Amino acid sequence: DVARQFTPRFELVGNVVLLDASGLSRLFGSAQELGEHLRDALSKLSPGDSLPRIAIASTQTAATLLALGVPGLTVVMPGKEAIALAPLSVSVLDQFDKLSSTQAPVAPQAPLAPRSAGGWHHPRNTHQASRQKQRVPENRLLEIVSKWGIKTLGALAALNGAEIHERLGARGTEWQSLARGIDARPMVPWVDEVPFEAALELGHRQALEQAEVGVGEGRVG
Repeated sequence: DVARQFTPRFELVGNVVLLDASGLSRLFGSAQELGEHLRDALSKLSPGDSLPRIAIASTQTAATLLALGVPGLTVVMPGKEAIALAPLSVSVLDQFDKLSSTQAPVAPQAPLAPRSAGGWHHPRNTHQASRQKQRVPENRLLEIVSKWGIKTLGALAALNGAEIHERLGARGTEWQSLARGIDARPMVPWVDEVPFEAALELGHRQALEQAEVGVGEGRVG
């Protein structure tokens, strides 16, 4: 619901929501200001809880890893993804793998498209199913790189790529690319049945209603 207030282009990957932030500066200002708007919108959902994890970067991989590994709001300048990712523990790659192998859930409160003879499927489901078939049941990469003494993404990114491939195969090469913040696939946004304009209008009405209710109650908006 919060994503719809900002853009119609968003994707759910496990419990992470990816937003396409391109072009949003005209509406919300700089990347830092956009992050603050997102933080405020999410904080209103669960007041008193821990701060939401938000990361803004020029690649979805960097943004996801930073959201998994760093609390609060993180904004990375374009071209600085590898530097921002370097201190993170390699364990975030294991978390990333688990997200990527999780079937995408239904978009919140969005009606499904009419079922065809084969049933309704989000375009990402087929992609994920094929990835699941290629994955080994147990992810041993984290155990292996830990035994090598590799504790951070920076240390993994600095290794010789040819040696990584020779010892760990394609999966190892994939992990090294992720550690550098490189995207392995394009974003696959939801085909949302709720029009973006309607979502904006709904958000505006809700804001007005909350403002009316808050009058005289000392609310801070």
